[in-house]
Amino acid sequence: MPGAGRSALDFHYRGFARLGARVEEDGATIRMKGGDLRGAELYLDTPSHSGTENLVMAAVVTPGRTVIENAALEPEVLDVVGLLTAMGARIGGAGTGRITVDGVDELRAVEYTVMPDRIDAGVLAMAAAITGGAITLVGGAVLDHFGVAAHKLRQMGVELQPAGAVTTVARRGDLNPINIVTDPHPGFATDLQPPLMALATQASGTSYVRERVHDARYSLVGELVKLGAEVAVDADLAVVHGGRPLRGAEVVAHDLRTGIGLVLAGLVAGGETVVTNGAMIDRGHADLVGRFTAIGADIRREEVYQRSR
Repeated sequence: MPGAGRSALDFHYRGFARLGARVEEDGATIRMKGGDLRGAELYLDTPSHSGTENLVMAAVVTPGRTVIENAALEPEVLDVVGLLTAMGARIGGAGTGRITVDGVDELRAVEYTVMPDRIDAGVLAMAAAITGGAITLVGGAVLDHFGVAAHKLRQMGVELQPAGAVTTVARRGDLNPINIVTDPHPGFATDLQPPLMALATQASGTSYVRERVHDARYSLVGELVKLGAEVAVDADLAVVHGGRPLRGAEVVAHDLRTGIGLVLAGLVAGGETVVTNGAMIDRGHADLVGRFTAIGADIRREEVYQRSR
């Protein structure tokens, strides 16, 4: 399966090697050292989001022209290019899949406003959807950045109303089941697949989720089953039989996306849900407890200390 699983770093360090960096692999250890870097022709087997960004950042101060074929199209890539261009980088083709970078001697300091986090905003929208509530996202969501996710949420019966920098999200009735296939942008974002799977457990019918980007994304499934969900996986396809009531249990955030999916499931599960290894969620969702508490969730953080023997 292509994408961001076991081979996630290949797009980075093999690209650096093509630019002239010294790269040594020793089991699970990768050593890299800059040297006589020069522009090169680079091709990404899969349009890796972070791989594209890292290679562009390396190329902007590398002498000569670097061409990155099959580059990622995510809005975040365009935002990084916007920042680097403001700093004096010479970059063309962002958003076309073929990026050219002509190296410059140095970059200059600038002020730059980073784009809103579309994944964080998407999770908040799904929190409103899974609880049957409503939420207003102020300055933190550009609906165009949601891409396919906005269409899928609407198909499920979720209302999304943009008004400038404000987006209102509400669910008035039952959730409809959904079919999704994750793909690199402009396809459905793999990072929103776990929270959407949690949302699908509350739909009235059977949903089908096909994961085509991340080969380790289904770690959420076993944890949802602990909460009473009925989810089955066959290769890259997950079948979610919605409408089953969830019940609180102790579950594990195996990674960031699993963790936030479990938080959403916990919002509608009967009783108390305990998500262990919850610090993983902090990587993608700042002040999660504070923000969710502000919109009515009964959620708290507990620090767990283990005594050394």
